Amino acid sequence: MNKLLCLSVAAAYIGSLFSQGTLWTVFTTYLFFIAIWLLMIGGALLVLEGGMFDGMMYSFRHFKKHTSKKEAYISRQTKEWRPSRTGRHKFSLTYPFLFSGGALFLFTVAASLAQ
Repeated sequence: MNKLLCLSVAAAYIGSLFSQGTLWTVFTTYLFFIAIWLLMIGGALLVLEGGMFDGMMYSFRHFKKHTSKKEAYISRQTKEWRPSRTGRHKFSLTYPFLFSGGALFLFTVAASLAQ
């Protein structure tokens, strides 16, 4: 079983023990908020892996290269400019975050409908 999933359930259970209200309602509420955070973090990592911001970073480097006097002088002397492309980032926690968040989200939706 996913460690992140177990840790999330344990954190929601411990948090619900110290809250007022029925244990099941507070537990599902805390678990829902944890699931949303896990889905947001996993989604952000997935977007970064996809390279959505690579074009923006390339344009910033290109702008800096052409507005800097030192860089313009070097470019005129060498008569070439090769922009450095950054490699794609791979995060090992992207899919565990998405899986845990999705599973907890579906569980909390089913639990809230069962109440």
